[in-house]
Amino acid sequence: MLTACAIRIRLQWFAMPISIFLLVGCQGRSPARTPAAQIPPLQSIQWSAPVPPPPLVDKALGVRSSVARFITWVIEAKSSQKPLARDAISAVARNPEIVEALFEEAKDNRHKNPIRSFVALALLGEMRSPYGLKYLTAFLALPPTPTDRPTVAVNGIATSRYSPILIWDQHLTVKAIDGLAYLRTVGADKYVQDIISKGDTLYVRALAADAYIWNHKDSEEARKEVTVHVRPGESWIRDRFRRDDDDTVESYDSKVQQWMTKHPELLPPKPKPSSDPVKSRHWYEREGPEEHKRKESSVDHESPAFEVAKFIGPLAVSASGPHCPQAPTPLDTALFNADGGATWGGYGQDGMRTFIGDDFSIVGNNWGADGFPDLSNVSTPYGMMANSVMLITYGITTTTGFTFHDPFLDYFQLAQGRGGRFKDDIFYSIESSSDPSLFSQWTWQAGPSPNVITNFCPQFDGLSDPVNRAAIFFHENWHGWQRRYHWSVDTRSGHLPINYNKDLPKGNCSNPDECDYYTLHKVSLFPPGQMEYSTTGPPDQKMHMPWQVAAEFLCDLGQQPNPGLPMGLPMFAKNSSDQIVLQDFLNPVPLGCGNRRPF
Repeated sequence: MLTACAIRIRLQWFAMPISIFLLVGCQGRSPARTPAAQIPPLQSIQWSAPVPPPPLVDKALGVRSSVARFITWVIEAKSSQKPLARDAISAVARNPEIVEALFEEAKDNRHKNPIRSFVALALLGEMRSPYGLKYLTAFLALPPTPTDRPTVAVNGIATSRYSPILIWDQHLTVKAIDGLAYLRTVGADKYVQDIISKGDTLYVRALAADAYIWNHKDSEEARKEVTVHVRPGESWIRDRFRRDDDDTVESYDSKVQQWMTKHPELLPPKPKPSSDPVKSRHWYEREGPEEHKRKESSVDHESPAFEVAKFIGPLAVSASGPHCPQAPTPLDTALFNADGGATWGGYGQDGMRTFIGDDFSIVGNNWGADGFPDLSNVSTPYGMMANSVMLITYGITTTTGFTFHDPFLDYFQLAQGRGGRFKDDIFYSIESSSDPSLFSQWTWQAGPSPNVITNFCPQFDGLSDPVNRAAIFFHENWHGWQRRYHWSVDTRSGHLPINYNKDLPKGNCSNPDECDYYTLHKVSLFPPGQMEYSTTGPPDQKMHMPWQVAAEFLCDLGQQPNPGLPMGLPMFAKNSSDQIVLQDFLNPVPLGCGNRRPF
């Protein structure tokens, strides 16, 4: 058994006939970006009905309780209801008691319930209150959580130990900075400029710069101001761009081309052939169409549930105790309620259990001690995995814009257990671990047995969320793509060490032994159903590594959410994408996910 990846914290559409997969995936690579036909398991998911916003001023409840209730509504309200929330919060911008209550909610929840803190800061920033500078700077002055980052060996794999609170501290810092920059006052601007040079992580510094530039209308003057304040070696930050909500494929591709023309020295190196003697082809070479079709049409690759049953035994409920503690999370609860709770958007428990077993190989033998077969409780790891499957399956829409990759033909097919264009069959398992920072790992198994993605308990604790749990599906499955297409990452972790490339600026990757390259690409290079294609150029290099796949999925979820999704999920997805982009890559990544409006 060879373990290919272990990652730390972070970190649509039923099965079509396989012949259709092959037709789409292996045809000539046209640059056309016509949306793929969406064929969901149900013709339309049954989302719960929208609930109107509660009043922010309720004398019967008092100010603090009224504000707490409103925050809960924002987390759970539909994405389509964001204008209502903005109107409600703007109407009370001059109410000092409500402004103070938002600050208190942000301060008191930053460790025990950080998504509430995140939303409270977003609302506080959106208000543009005359009291905003006082409270946003007070939040940023709170002492950070003391943490260390030792590197330890887990099952023979070098793994970085990170505190979930450390990750959340950075998200909350960035959200408070968004609010300061949105004030657009001299005092607030000076504070943001100071953070551009003194912020403690690249994620914080780069997004402070982006917030400053966006709030000054992306002017050249603002970029010059940023240049004055950036650290030595980080002047590239001033030239970062973002995928804006109103971008078209053409306008986004133009931004990509401008960056590549201006900063060729910051592009990743071309990939090299694998040094593994077992791998007879370069990573970017595909089998011929007939060989590829023969593999994907074989019996061994059409029924992952059958393969799983053969190699891990009958799908019985385990008699042992649970691997992981069971705790509800706000975003899991919100998503569960949004698709009708135990009705699972119209599937019902039996239908959903069959779906995640057949299509995702999440089956009872491995999950019996952690919630299986009960899907009425989203506090269990089994219920949480089903929640993330719903998010992968229905979370992204392409009706109002474009995505990096097609929700069904690319993301859904990459994440599912069934082998296909991307990788061989896999199944998802669960284990406990003595390392609280170990989230998941992909394991290759010889012979006809499926490969394994193991999920560890930090994915399911009280600080977890369905957004980053879904992103792990893509990160880990891309290691399966690397194995199939002979990508030359010959380290045990499947990633590169933090000091791997002496020619790139230091400090871009802060994740020891788990760094990737980010190959910036034009959206038009990947028509629907062609995500797995890779070339070394010229003129365009096309490839992905695991963290890039996760970041692009999160940005697509953040910017193109299904209108029925709870509002808190896409808000958090955008920030999570930005953090991966600015923390897990050896080369500087210029891409920002959306604008820096606080809410």
